[in-house]
Amino acid sequence: MSVKEKQKFVRKITDKSVRGKYVATRTIRISMVVSSGTNPDLVAKKAQACGVKQPVISYVPKGHPTCLVTQSK
Repeated sequence: MSVKEKQKFVRKITDKSVRGKYVATRTIRISMVVSSGTNPDLVAKKAQACGVKQPVISYVPKGHPTCLVTQSK
């Protein structure tokens, strides 16, 4: 997958499409979503396939995402 193709999938944590899902970001400070889904293990594997060595996995609540539950390996 080329860099341009990868960039099409990048979303912000505030995007409504990731609410109620786990998301992977490059760092805790960068809110650009590399991958998302309902299974945190698969989300991490997708992020690693996109070149993120140690993704930060967070859960985005279904309501307004003002609070994130974050876990990094």
